[in-house]
Amino acid sequence: MAKGAKPGKITNADLRSMINKKAGLPVAFDLREENPTEVTDWISTGSRWLDSTICRGKLAGIPVGKVVEIAGLEATGKSYMAAQIAANAQAKGITVIYFDSESAIDPTFLLKAGCNLEDLIYVQATSVEFVLETMEQLLGSDIGRLLFIWDSLALTPAVSDIEGDFNPQSSMAVKARILAKGMVKLTNLIANKKATFLVLNQLKANITRSPSEALTTPYMTPGGKAMIYAYSLRLWLTRPKGKKSFIEDDKGFRIGSEVRVRLEKSRFGTQGRKCNFKILWGEDIGIMDEERRTSMNLLSCIDKAKERVVFINTGFLDRTGDEIHTSMEAGAMLPKANIAVATWRKAYEAWNVDVGIETKLIGKGQIGKGMWAEPDNLLGLLQTKHAHPQSGAICAWVPSPTGAVIHAIHYHTNNVLSIVKRIGAMRQRNEKNLMDILTPPLLAGSGKTLSKTMIQNEMDTAVQAILGYVSRWVGQGVGCSKVPDLNN
Repeated sequence: MAKGAKPGKITNADLRSMINKKAGLPVAFDLREENPTEVTDWISTGSRWLDSTICRGKLAGIPVGKVVEIAGLEATGKSYMAAQIAANAQAKGITVIYFDSESAIDPTFLLKAGCNLEDLIYVQATSVEFVLETMEQLLGSDIGRLLFIWDSLALTPAVSDIEGDFNPQSSMAVKARILAKGMVKLTNLIANKKATFLVLNQLKANITRSPSEALTTPYMTPGGKAMIYAYSLRLWLTRPKGKKSFIEDDKGFRIGSEVRVRLEKSRFGTQGRKCNFKILWGEDIGIMDEERRTSMNLLSCIDKAKERVVFINTGFLDRTGDEIHTSMEAGAMLPKANIAVATWRKAYEAWNVDVGIETKLIGKGQIGKGMWAEPDNLLGLLQTKHAHPQSGAICAWVPSPTGAVIHAIHYHTNNVLSIVKRIGAMRQRNEKNLMDILTPPLLAGSGKTLSKTMIQNEMDTAVQAILGYVSRWVGQGVGCSKVPDLNN
């Protein structure tokens, strides 16, 4: 009898035991303890912004133990995202089973995404029935945690499709009926085994007689309604129309694409949320250290991409934006000028330099620090930017030809290699340095108070800076111009 229970009364624990005995397996749970319905682990999608968008207040991703759909238009990065997810799952010790119905996945592509091909099981998806039956068999085994990736549902035939003719009317809705039965059998198995089922699908035009429906629901996905009900999360990938869907270099060559993501369905309270990210094509990887998470794991990041890393950047503007974005629910932040001299900034820059030196990046790649966006204050550049090479930087961005020449003086008057050697012997990474990085630049506890005028000025300056950078630097390509200052 449970502690505190009245004599003769059946407790909830007794009821759960009776139900589990009748079922022959655990089906009744105490939701305050470990249970198959609660998501306790996530697999990163590879996009920090998307991970944060999926579940409010968490650095989430693909929920472990659930069925997830990534559907998109052609060439929107579905397979690329799946490869990123596979690599991140392997880093967690999860075995990846990759069902490929298109026979199009490139092993080199998977390697560059960070996948370990030795531990990845590639399976040709010959039919819908074969995929579902294989999953059922593997889920019934004693293998550890599994990630099933199905690329893609839309192009996988049913057995009757293979054996039949090419008349689409002869096998109407067969696949949908198979999937309906399959998900009834597999959904609980997936949850109980803490497995994950990632389904890649195609977005197809919704052909309807209703003009209003065509506008509000322009896309649909193959597979029938049963799959839609089974999904805990649906990510729809689209892209801007025309030239805006591509990223071009200064010569007009396409070097990447812009992707828009909409959470079409979410059981985590985030349905309808949207975010954008860019996919850049190319051979080399540059690590843009804009995130606290990247700082803490920079050594591992470089190790994973050691054949391709060419650059470590410590950008104040980008990093400040991430500090505010990731910590905004902790409270009000310090003004920008105070953030620039806050403890975390020096700590993370020192951490970056220390990692770059330890990994012997010097001579093979570069450690960069900051830029100078004030071409009308070159004396200030001359007087202050000597601090860059003295703190371990071996290059810098200076968007002004004259400014670049002046800044080069600092690298001629400082022996950068000797400085790097001295810093390397100091070993800047320690427990205090770690705690400094993890300390967000909050207003509370700083002893500072902000008047309404100061808050308004901070807002106006931030908006002006955004307009200046986006409109002039990005939109007009006027990178050497000074962003107009509201105070001058």
